[in-house]
This record gives sequence, structure tokens and C-alpha cells, in this order.
Amino acid sequence: MSDQYVFKPKPEVADWIDENIDSWTGFCYENIAVKQRKQYIERLDKTAQRVFYVIIGMIIVSFSYLSVDIVNYMFLIAGGLSVIIYGLFSLGYEVVLNGRRRRRI
Repeated sequence: MSDQYVFKPKPEVADWIDENIDSWTGFCYENIAVKQRKQYIERLDKTAQRVFYVIIGMIIVSFSYLSVDIVNYMFLIAGGLSVIIYGLFSLGYEVVLNGRRRRRI
């Protein structure tokens, strides 16, 4: 058995734990579960934001069909494509970044 997860609290912290927490193991598991859910929601929000950029870019490009002026047409196409490219690259970066697992030595 490894002593990697051994927790030795200071006396004042140990007193507080004894008075306020029924099961230290249960407390740890609950806090880990809460933190994991929070990280999952944060990753989901980041991914949804990147997809939102792509959709906004597509909407901007679709407005180019309504334009009769060539300058407006070019600005709408360039702006929409740049937002789409930004959204796709940041989405790809987010997927690659979260695909890696950091290992502790």
C-alpha cells in the first residue's frame, strides 16, 4: 500500500474534522465528486462556446447572400470565415488539450 494519499492534519484542523465531519472518507469522496462535476461542466461550457463561434460565423456568411454591395459581401465573407476558422481551431485545440492525460511522477 502506498502512502501517497496519507493526510496528517495539524492539531487545530484535526479538532475541527473530529467535531464537524462524520466520515473523513465520505467527505473526501463527496468533494472529489463535486470537483469532477464542476470540471466536466467547465469543459462542456468551453466546447459549447467554440461551437457557438462556428455557428455565428456561418450565420455571418449566410448574410452575404443578402448583400448587393461587393464591399459588404467581401466583409461578410471575410468576417464569417475568420470567426469559423477561429472557432474550429480553438475547438480542435480544446479537444487535443483535454485528450492528454497528465501523469504525476
